[in-house]
Amino acid sequence: MGFVPGFKHDVFVSYAHFDNEPDTQEIRWVSRFQADLKVALRQRLGVDPDIFFDNRSLQNQFLEELTENARGAAAFIAIMSPSYMQRAWTIKELEAFDRSDNDQNRLVPVELLPVLESECHPRLLQVKRAPFYWKDPLEEDVALKLTPKFNPDKYEQRLQGLAHRLEALLRAIRSRSPMPVDLAGPLAGETILLAQVTNDLYDERDQVVAYLHQFGARVLPDGDYKQGGPEFAEAFRTDLAQVGLFVQLLGPYRSNRPPDLLAGGSTDPKSYAQFQYEAAKAAGIAVLQWRRPDINPALINHWDQRLLDGPDVLAMGLQEFMKEIKKAVENKAAAAAKENAKAEKEKEKGDGPSKTQFLFINADSSDKELTDQLLKAFENKRDWIAAGPLFEGTAEEITKDLDANLVDCDTLLLVYGKTDAPWVRAQLRRYSKIERLRETPPRVKTILFAPPAPKPEIAMSSGFAKIDCQSGLSGDSVEQIVAELRR
Repeated sequence: MGFVPGFKHDVFVSYAHFDNEPDTQEIRWVSRFQADLKVALRQRLGVDPDIFFDNRSLQNQFLEELTENARGAAAFIAIMSPSYMQRAWTIKELEAFDRSDNDQNRLVPVELLPVLESECHPRLLQVKRAPFYWKDPLEEDVALKLTPKFNPDKYEQRLQGLAHRLEALLRAIRSRSPMPVDLAGPLAGETILLAQVTNDLYDERDQVVAYLHQFGARVLPDGDYKQGGPEFAEAFRTDLAQVGLFVQLLGPYRSNRPPDLLAGGSTDPKSYAQFQYEAAKAAGIAVLQWRRPDINPALINHWDQRLLDGPDVLAMGLQEFMKEIKKAVENKAAAAAKENAKAEKEKEKGDGPSKTQFLFINADSSDKELTDQLLKAFENKRDWIAAGPLFEGTAEEITKDLDANLVDCDTLLLVYGKTDAPWVRAQLRRYSKIERLRETPPRVKTILFAPPAPKPEIAMSSGFAKIDCQSGLSGDSVEQIVAELRR
């Protein structure tokens, strides 16, 4: 008798027999894997799980029996590999189970070896996979199976992670309820987008997911994104529209760069890591990135290198970083609750939305004349306070005043006039770090492209809107700028 009533088996293991042939260490991988998984599940469930594992080699003779057992299983593990995709009976097992999976969440792919998207069954492209291979640091493109003898620590870590996931799934099926969520947790109701990672960071990503789930947060994506350009971009942007925080884990290896993954009208393809980060920044979503403190970005030489040394990266231990995620979400929720309470109070008093807005114009001393012109345009706007930076004083006084204005302003205008692109990039990096100290994001944040023209590209995704007045500034232009900032 298994753990989940009403099903013939708790788990059905579907695999190609080529993947269970003894390796050079005499390990039959699938046989050993299902035995180890059964022990890990037994310890978590407190009972012996019913795992269907057929080691007979004449599969075609028993196909009807196999498909019947697949349909009767509570959960279905597909041992993904090139061999699995080439065998008719493994696909028939998968499709037999899929027709019985009304919940669409009981399929658990285990990726023994990488499978090309073009060769993968469509159903397996839609579900989060558990990779049981790694790539040699010296030969990055060589996939090596994890076994109890070859890289045993990582094999055990991923086995226990899979067992934890299966335990939650089987308990949810048993109770006929959705996957358990702590509705009273401090992050309940919050949704966080955790970026797709390179394979070397799979375990770290799983740790972050488990940490956030225990506090009641929902983590997107629910499964794996379809790989490739347009499909990936569409799925990612759909998830991005549902969240208030984007979290990205970065490692020493580069992510793939599909030739058709484009953004912002550029003809140069983006890597998966670059696309996700830049899309989040362009959408104005709060960003937290992580890398291990022992990684030196200066020693990395590939297209994702600049992400490792970006303004949103926290170089620290993973446990410490997870606490930073929780703190960021809690601060955001507290600020939103504070704003809602304030709005309700104003509504009750009948005062209306009459809050005085604070505009901060951040400019270099070379653009002081333009800054003064903009400040003068706001002199008669009674519901606004406008301020520019300090151009005189000690370096400490100027820096302290700048940071205070970046934290307190309701509207932020960054002037790109006579100054150069490196100064603008430095200000964007500074604001990205200061932004974490704010209770709420600014109502408007804009870069003003002012004369002279043409201007060098900033070459940095920032989430700022742009006002282009490079061709010249007249009195009407200034009034248009004022109107744009007051909208």
